[in-house]
Amino acid sequence: MSETTPPAAPSSTKRVLVAEDEAIIRLDLAEMLGEAGYDVIGQAGDGEQAVAMALELKPDIVIMDEPNSALNAHESERLFEILRRLRERGLTIIYVSHRLEEVLHLADRITVLRDGKWIATLPAGGATVDELFQNLLGDGQS
Repeated sequence: MSETTPPAAPSSTKRVLVAEDEAIIRLDLAEMLGEAGYDVIGQAGDGEQAVAMALELKPDIVIMDEPNSALNAHESERLFEILRRLRERGLTIIYVSHRLEEVLHLADRITVLRDGKWIATLPAGGATVDELFQNLLGDGQS
């Protein structure tokens, strides 16, 4: 059960904090967000730094790409608990990951991209790993 069109950008200016990794730096995401009308208020080097900056700067949106890739299981769970608390405070978190089980436990909604294109947006509560794989791989693949 996916939506048929990608979510639209908000009409009011949102303050964004970007946790950068090499891929985000290569894409120059912060510059693209600024050109799209978002106010990029900070850029963090990793997930832990992004959490600290989110607590200090109070952005509307935090974008994190694989924030726990260098963390052990205990550190990752600590990060997830902090992210859950930030979400409860109303912070929007865009969490990019290939670890689908984590995404299912952290997310309210999951958006699947393939080859840079929007494929589907699903409610996390009803999604399964198999369904996400099917969206990631496309028709006729398994």
